[in-house]
Amino acid sequence: MLQVHYELTGAIHSCSRETANETFKFDKAVDSFYCKKCVSIMEQFEYFDSKHIDTCIGTVQKNKRSEIYQCVFCRTEYKNYTGSIWEDD
Repeated sequence: MLQVHYELTGAIHSCSRETANETFKFDKAVDSFYCKKCVSIMEQFEYFDSKHIDTCIGTVQKNKRSEIYQCVFCRTEYKNYTGSIWEDD
């Protein structure tokens, strides 16, 4: 899963803002955060090292049409999001 996050990061960073928005529903101009669900799954792998998480992109962004935050990777929705992956909801 971490490898797929790296690939998503590469794809989003290599395309224009418009293409990232159209293809991934990811706005490069908006703040993004790490997904708690994705990180909790990645932590279960024995090769996971949290020091490399900074090289992954934050995949949670606020939906422009609602007050919901959503992960562009796993599509998990958060009503209230602090932006911290290490805190409980």
